[in-house]
Amino acid sequence: MCAVVIVLFVFVIRLDYTTSPLRNRFVMPVSTLSSLKNIGPKSEQWLNHIGIYTLDDLKHMGAVDCCIILKAQGFPVSLNLAYAIEGALRNIHWTALPDHIKQQLRQALEKDHD
Repeated sequence: MCAVVIVLFVFVIRLDYTTSPLRNRFVMPVSTLSSLKNIGPKSEQWLNHIGIYTLDDLKHMGAVDCCIILKAQGFPVSLNLAYAIEGALRNIHWTALPDHIKQQLRQALEKDHD
């Protein structure tokens, strides 16, 4: 009987926690950006700094806009970061990006630089 009460008590507490609005404050995301291809811990920190925490955030912002915002924030952004982000979005290594995609990224970042 005691074991049933304890199990029921734990179940009720767990339900309360999972429906609590504070839940998201304490639960870490299951996967991090650095679990994506081409994104290491430093790139993840930079992206987190501009509000990018998930793959969906990254998809919504896109490689070029991420790089533009990071550069505006003073981060030493290189073309390789744009390639890395685009590769992460496509789930391929950045060196496997097609040349025309690399060219588009280059042109978009040069256009912003002007």
